[in-house]
Order: sequence, then structure tokens, then C-alpha cells
Amino acid sequence: MTIKRCKPVKFSGEVLVTDPGYVFPDTSDWKVLCRLIKKPGYLKLDDNYPVFVCNTAYGDGRFVLRKNNKIASDSIGVDSGMLSVIPKKTYDHLMKNGGFEPNPLVVKWINIKRPAKVEVIRRGDWKLAEYIVITS
Repeated sequence: MTIKRCKPVKFSGEVLVTDPGYVFPDTSDWKVLCRLIKKPGYLKLDDNYPVFVCNTAYGDGRFVLRKNNKIASDSIGVDSGMLSVIPKKTYDHLMKNGGFEPNPLVVKWINIKRPAKVEVIRRGDWKLAEYIVITS
């Protein structure tokens, strides 16, 4: 699998909010991903499958995902110090290429009705449409 930085893309439909370590294959691709994420950004897998990845402000932990200022999930788990937004199409591609099925207790599937880009608010904090994650 190739992993490269790319320009921001808009996500819509089902997307998974998770630690990328919970779904990415345990291969040399993981090392490439970790090297590319010195600052938040978009990546493309195999030139066709986008993902957004950023470090949390203070590393591992459990973080709250809010929708319109209400808790959508209070248990987004992080063990790699990173969070990601993975569209369903990209997730399916990962599953076909050795990815892991994440524990549903520490991830959250959300539905983005209108195409939107992930906006970084400050180090470790980001927003996607009506959803927001604060790790700082």
C-alpha cells in the first residue's frame, strides 16, 4: 500500500473517527504513516483512498466527540497518540488489505450529510461539519 500526503478533500457519508492504529495494517505502511504525520493533514492510500490524520495534543487517552455541542461519543480511544477520520470507502480498502476490525467501544461511525473538510482548530483539536474533537 502506498501512502502519500495530499491536498485537503471533502468527506461525506459514513466516516469512522478512530485511532489509525486500530485499523491500519501492522506493516511498514504504519511506519510511513507515522513519519508523514508530524503535522495534521490529509493522506491518500494507493492514490485513491483519502484519510485525515492528526496527533492529539497530549498523546494517548479517551476523547469526547461532540455533535452540535452535545456528546456523540465519550469514548474515542487513542493508543498511538493520533486520531483519524476514515471514509467508509477507505475503511473497506484497509479491511481488504490486512487492516484490523476496530473494537466498537473505542471508535465512532458518524454520518456527514454535506461534503466538508476537516478543519484544524489548534494542536490536536479539529472539526468536521457539525462534529468536533478537543484533545487539548
